[in-house]
Amino acid sequence: METTTKTDDVNSWQDWESTNASAEYFSADDIIDAYQKGHSEAIGKFKDLIKDKIKTNIKETSNNVISLLEDLKDYEFYPDNVLLKIDNWDQFYILFIISEEEFLSPNILDIYQMISDYEDKVKNELYNLTISICSKGEGFNLKKIASDGYILQHSLNKNGE
Repeated sequence: METTTKTDDVNSWQDWESTNASAEYFSADDIIDAYQKGHSEAIGKFKDLIKDKIKTNIKETSNNVISLLEDLKDYEFYPDNVLLKIDNWDQFYILFIISEEEFLSPNILDIYQMISDYEDKVKNELYNLTISICSKGEGFNLKKIASDGYILQHSLNKNGE
């Protein structure tokens, strides 16, 4: 015995009623609206988190500069300028500008080692600090360094005072 169904035998769409279970489901528009609202809220919260982390990292960088200045005193190095470049919310660059005489000192290799150790010590997944030294020789121009992104200058006193 063969069973066949013709389309004429199927009831029309008007014969269908909503079940109570369908009240538990959401339409595609409801889902899209919820996604867009959640996405907007998440973006706002993410931006706030990044702003807070930048502020925290700037403060941490300032504390690191102060600590490094103290360490440099032990080597009788007194930077003329300390500049900061912020590359990303978690990537900071410090540039110590010292006299050419200090740069050519035999202690410079010890200072580079101390700086390398310090970078390793303070690095974590939310903060990376890279420290460089530049000599203030003939033709030195602070504006040219600013063009490399070092646009913030730490307020310090000469000779570590």
